Amino acid sequence: MNKFLVALAVIALVNAGGVVEEQLASLSVGQQCSNPINAYAVTEFDVTPFPPTKGSTVVSKSVGTFNQAETITAIKVQVLLNGRNFYSETIPESGTFTAGQVGTFTYTQAVPSIAPKGAYTIQGGLINSNKQQISCWELNLDSWANSFFLWRRYDLKLIYKKKFRKAI
Repeated sequence: MNKFLVALAVIALVNAGGVVEEQLASLSVGQQCSNPINAYAVTEFDVTPFPPTKGSTVVSKSVGTFNQAETITAIKVQVLLNGRNFYSETIPESGTFTAGQVGTFTYTQAVPSIAPKGAYTIQGGLINSNKQQISCWELNLDSWANSFFLWRRYDLKLIYKKKFRKAI
């Protein structure tokens, strides 16, 4: 009888593990931040590897749905360190999207090995052809040993692919 109960418990744990893994896989990092125009709703944001570490190359992927027709011209990234402006970049991007269309963006960035420790806030958004920011996604990262900033799940549902062009 005891062997049967143990076997049953093991089977239950194995099956529960799959459910937990599935739930963890569907989690996104970050949250929507305040923006006057929210024409792109982020549904998924991933950063690999997570957490980011100094000297690593990080890939951020955002998936979302456009609420209205938009022509995208850029991705804007702003980084705050301990509440102060630390870094800002506008990356050229292009694409025309209709209302209801899903967009995916992938962005690649090298994390400098000399990045200072601290509390990082990373904000990102899409810029349209009228030079308006139409979305905002924010990730807050407190300092952890040997880690650096970077968005785990970023704002936008399109694919950004861009190399970090200059060291911080």
